Amino acid sequence: MKYIFLIIILLTAGYFGIRQQEADYAKVQTEYRLLRLDTERKIKERTAREERDRLLARLNRTLQRYGSPLIGQEDYLLSAGSNPGVTAPLLMGLAQLESGLGKKPCKDDKFNVFGIGACRTNFNFGSYENAIAYTANLIATNRVYKDYRATGELYDLIKVYCPPKNSKG
Repeated sequence: MKYIFLIIILLTAGYFGIRQQEADYAKVQTEYRLLRLDTERKIKERTAREERDRLLARLNRTLQRYGSPLIGQEDYLLSAGSNPGVTAPLLMGLAQLESGLGKKPCKDDKFNVFGIGACRTNFNFGSYENAIAYTANLIATNRVYKDYRATGELYDLIKVYCPPKNSKG
C-alpha cells in the first residue's frame, strides 16, 4: 500500500511538473514571439529612417549640384509628399521648370519658386516652406487637379499647371 501511495504521489508530481513545464514553455514562446515582433518593428523603423535619410541626401545632392537656394528645404520637400499625388521629385521638377530650382523666382516674391499665379498675381509666401506647403496642398486638393490625382499622369498635371500659351486650359 505504501508503494501504491508513493507511485500516486510521483505520478501526480510528474503530471503537475509536466504541466508546469508546458506553462513555462508557453510563456517562453510568448516572450520570444513578442521579442521577434519588437525586433521586426525596429528593423522596419530603421529601414524607413534609412530610406528617408537616403532620399534627403539625394535631394540635397541635386539641389547642391544646381546651386539652388532651396538647399536646406529637403525635409519640407519630402514631407510635402504626404499629400496625395505629390512627391518631392514632382515639386523639384516644378521648381526646376518654373524657376531653375529657385535661382530665377518671381520678381515680386523670391520664395515663389513654383511660379504660382504665373508670377502675375501678388503672392507673398514669405518663406520656401510656405511656398512648398501651398503648392503641395494646391495639387492635392484643388479641383482643377482632380484628373491628375485620379490618373497620376504628369500630362494631366501639366495641362493645368502650365498649359500651352494657345490653350484654353
